[in-house]
Amino acid sequence: MVSQSLLDDLVAAMPQIRLQMYFKSSLTALSHAMEDQVLANQDAPLVIASFQRERFYRQEAHRYLRISEQSDQVYVLAAPEAEFCHASGQYETIAFLPQDALAQEWHLVVLGQTSAGCIVCREVKPDEQKPPELHEDQSRRFEGLWTFNRQIVFKVAELLLQRIVQYRPELAAKARAGLSSRQSQTPPTDPDPFAERLVTYLQVGQYKLDKAYRQMATIQAEAYANLKEHHQQLEALDRTRSNLIAITGHELRTPLSTIQVCLESLATDPAIDPMRQVMVQTALADAERMRKLIQDFLTLSRLESGRVAWDPEPQSLVDALDLAMGSLRTRYGVALPKIRSNLKVDLPPVMVDAEWLVEVLTKLLDNACKFTTPQGRITINSQPGDRPQTLEVIIADTGRGIEADRLETVFERFHQEEGALRRSTGGTGLGLAICRQVIAAWGGTIWATSKGKNKGSQFHFTLPVDDRKLAPSGSNE
Repeated sequence: MVSQSLLDDLVAAMPQIRLQMYFKSSLTALSHAMEDQVLANQDAPLVIASFQRERFYRQEAHRYLRISEQSDQVYVLAAPEAEFCHASGQYETIAFLPQDALAQEWHLVVLGQTSAGCIVCREVKPDEQKPPELHEDQSRRFEGLWTFNRQIVFKVAELLLQRIVQYRPELAAKARAGLSSRQSQTPPTDPDPFAERLVTYLQVGQYKLDKAYRQMATIQAEAYANLKEHHQQLEALDRTRSNLIAITGHELRTPLSTIQVCLESLATDPAIDPMRQVMVQTALADAERMRKLIQDFLTLSRLESGRVAWDPEPQSLVDALDLAMGSLRTRYGVALPKIRSNLKVDLPPVMVDAEWLVEVLTKLLDNACKFTTPQGRITINSQPGDRPQTLEVIIADTGRGIEADRLETVFERFHQEEGALRRSTGGTGLGLAICRQVIAAWGGTIWATSKGKNKGSQFHFTLPVDDRKLAPSGSNE
C-alpha cells in the first residue's frame, strides 16, 4: 500500500495554490505555535500530524498526549522504526510503510469550529554532488505551504483522512464524523499579520545563517587544503633534515677519526713542551665531544628512519644499571653526585636489547648529573607500570629542575634547558630525543615531572617485562 505525494494530490485538486520554500527551523517554530494554540483553546479541533520517521515523533510524543486531552479527534502518522505501530489509545497512531511518499513529507492540520491552520510540505533532497553542509539538519528544506485558509485546511484534512483509512479501515466512521462535524461555511480566516511577519523573519534569518555556514565551509575547506600542503612541506623538510644529518655524520666521522689519531700521537710524544701538551689535551677533549655529537646524529637518524634491527631478550635491569654507572664514574670522577639505586635484585627481567638499555640508562643518568651539583643526590627506583607486564623506572635528582611548560619540550631534538647561547654544561641536546625513540620502539613511554625551577626533576619510563609479578617499589630516601 504505497501512495503518492499528498502535496501533489493537493495541488491537483487546487491548482491555484502557490508553493514556497521553508527551512526546518521555520516549520518547527510554526508547528509548535499551532500545537500551543490547540493547548491554549477549548475548540476541541481535529488534529492530524504526519511525521516522516518514528524518531521525529518521539521528540513530540509528550505534546500529543496533552493535545489528546483537548480533543478525541487526534491522529498521528509516522514510518515505524522500533515500537511505533497501529494503535488506539489516548489518540490514534497510524504506521505507514517507509516507502510511502508520506515518509518524505511534513504535515500538520488543526481544524476546529472557529479556527483552522495547516502545514503541508515535502522535503527537497540536496544535490548529491555537493558535500554535506556543517548544519545539515537545520538546513533541510521543504517545499509546500502554511496557511489559515479554511477551505485549503479542510481539503488537506480530507486527503489525510483518506490515507489514514487506507491503512486503518476501522477508523472510517470516526474519520467521517470528525470531518463532517467541522465542515462549516465560516469565511476563510486571514492569517495574523504578526504570524506572517514572524515566518518572514525566521525565513530570512535561516537564509542568512545558511549563507554564513556556506562561507564557513568554504573557509574551512581552504584552510584544510593549506594545512595539508603545509604538512606535506614539513614532512619533506623533516626528510631533508634526516638525510642531511646522516650524510653530514658519515662525512665528518672519517676525517675526525684521523684528527683524533694524530692528536693522540702528539699527546704521547715525550718531546712536546708542557704548554703544547695542554693544547693537545684540550683539542683531544673537543674532538671527543665532536665524536659523540656525530655518533648521536647517526644514532637518531637510524632510529627515526627505522633502520635499527631490534632483538629483545630478557635482560637484568640491575646489571644494565651497573654498566651505565661504570661509564659515569669514569667520566665524572670525584664530580659525580651521590647516586643511590633502590632496585631490587629479584626484579623480573625486561624484554629489551641489552646494549640499547645501557645506552638509555647512561644518557638519563648523564642528563641528571649535568644538572645536579656534586653535593646533590640521584636515586633510581622502580614500580609496576600502569599497563600489565610493564615496569616503570624512575630516575630522580635534586638538581636544577624543569619548569612546567618545558616538561615535554625537553624530549625534542637539540633542546637544551639553559638555551643554546648560555649553556654551562656540555651536550648535544639529542640524548633525551634518542631515549624517547628507543623507549617508544619497545612499546613503552617516557615522561618528565618536576615541581619547578631548582626543585629537582624525575624522569619516568616504562619497559616491557616477561613476568607479571613485579617487585615492590624501592624507597625514595
